[in-house]
Amino acid sequence: MTKVIVIRGNSGSGKTTVSRALRAAILERGDSAGVAVVEQDYFRRIVLKEKEEAGAEALNLIRLVATFALARGYDVIVEGILGAAKYGDMLAGLMALADESYAFYFDVSFEETVRRTSTKNADFGEAELRTWWKEHDVLGVEGETILPESLSFEEAVARIHAHVYP
Repeated sequence: MTKVIVIRGNSGSGKTTVSRALRAAILERGDSAGVAVVEQDYFRRIVLKEKEEAGAEALNLIRLVATFALARGYDVIVEGILGAAKYGDMLAGLMALADESYAFYFDVSFEETVRRTSTKNADFGEAELRTWWKEHDVLGVEGETILPESLSFEEAVARIHAHVYP
């Protein structure tokens, strides 16, 4: 039984930190034999060194890596901004490949996004955030769970974990 867990939201909403902690919690409890975390920023910015623009290949690489992991029995966490307009069809396709699939969206205000980003060692600021930020950019897939900005990091990990691995 494979699972796809999609964790999305604006920059600075906590997606990467929560995804990594979620994998640790899943493996620690023995809920899955293996969990692959597919981070949009890693594949786009590190592996391919490309900008988020039309014709970029990160979408195809994310799909390839996630499909590879699913075919080998891993549960897969796909995380990133993953804007619905560009990535929605690909994510829905990945979700259809798994035995179970879940989508979570961090609904964080622009002001909170700026505040959270200021606590990190980011190589961008408010001006760049303003160009990337999308209000309530949900996928609209069945069962998508909205995570409010009021959730702490620990609460977000616990909520997702309990939902996916009851």
